[in-house]
Amino acid sequence: MAAKLDLDTQTVGKWQRPSVKRRGAGLHDEPRSGAPRTIDVSRIEAVVVRTLEKCQR
Repeated sequence: MAAKLDLDTQTVGKWQRPSVKRRGAGLHDEPRSGAPRTIDVSRIEAVVVRTLEKCQR
């Protein structure tokens, strides 16, 4: 998966661990410190969907 997406294997592992450990609930981001989001969740979702569709080609 990492090579296909041109990512470091450690990065992919970091993203996979929560989803494997907590199943679907692991896909949601944990609360973080700092400024609140300025981008709407639906817009983030649209970018993720487009990205996944491009990766499946």
